[in-house]
Amino acid sequence: MATSQNSSDGDHGFQIAPMVDIVFVLLLFFMALAGVRQQEVQLKAQLPCGPGDGIPLVLDITADGRVSVNGTQYATRTDRELTELAAWLQNLAAEEPTAPFVIRPNNETQHERFIQVLSLLKKTGFHRITFA
Repeated sequence: MATSQNSSDGDHGFQIAPMVDIVFVLLLFFMALAGVRQQEVQLKAQLPCGPGDGIPLVLDITADGRVSVNGTQYATRTDRELTELAAWLQNLAAEEPTAPFVIRPNNETQHERFIQVLSLLKKTGFHRITFA
């Protein structure tokens, strides 16, 4: 069953011209956007202890309440007032008032001990404190 060139149903067969037009539009679109690049910018953020600020002092609080700074123990579990730690922090505040601290409590540390240490740091004037 052959079809004639002048069929009455309006079907003209596969037309290549619209396909070429679409390809050219897509090509034009991608060529125009190829020159547009997103510029990467560096955000300025003030970190609690950045490069050049010194090494932060790591303050560990164990599950039974012992407190140590960089491996040196300053408070035992029975020391409720943290007297030795308070004296050490006051001496440090006189020498280096902007020293950064990282507090690392154990998962089993009681919140009361954590708050005592945090309050003592604030009382002695240290404000650059982060948590790990």
